[in-house]
Amino acid sequence: MSNVKWKTLIITSLLCLAPILIGAYYYSELPEMVAIHFNFKGEPDSYMQKNYFVFLLPILMALLQVYLCYKNDVVNNGLKTPKVEYIFKSVIPLTSIIVYLLSMGITMGIQLDLRRIMLVFLGILFILIGNYMPKTSGYYRTKVMLNGNLTGLGFIKNYYNMDPDLRKRHYTVFGYILFIIGIIYLFSIFLNEVFTMYILIGTILIVLIYTVLIYFQMSKKA
Repeated sequence: MSNVKWKTLIITSLLCLAPILIGAYYYSELPEMVAIHFNFKGEPDSYMQKNYFVFLLPILMALLQVYLCYKNDVVNNGLKTPKVEYIFKSVIPLTSIIVYLLSMGITMGIQLDLRRIMLVFLGILFILIGNYMPKTSGYYRTKVMLNGNLTGLGFIKNYYNMDPDLRKRHYTVFGYILFIIGIIYLFSIFLNEVFTMYILIGTILIVLIYTVLIYFQMSKKA
């Protein structure tokens, strides 16, 4: 418990809850069903009941933030905080706020280019992570424990016990990959929806391929 960074945990969790104030203020203007998911053209294709959206969704995001912050701090056990950790811990709060406001705005009839807004957000996020990951110590570990135990998945166990020098090299390579992807995301705002779909699929494939490469490299080291 003494290793938990309570200030960061509390501030980021409160940020997750902050949208409730906005939702409560505009509560009477919201329809009974609020758009929460959109297709590649920015058109809503899934909805949530208003009370759940305004109150329950931010609470669930705050609980998830508390859990991930706590687990991350316990795993890294008092190590010096790298800058990339602050970015990781800001992902859920910022995403919650942006998606919440966009969903409210579109549901209330405000014309917003959802695709471009999210591409800019993701592009900046990937660039920041990509910039700081190569500067992160190999002793720093992202949250890799399931329910407090290294159970079930050999990959998770191997990653947790990975040689710090090897982990540092992976941080560096993956950081460069994310930085390049972030640049592509920013440039893609000038292109159409079809290209957006391709780069999203490409991002998933790149991450999966790189994860497989890490797995085989760890298997050789084991």
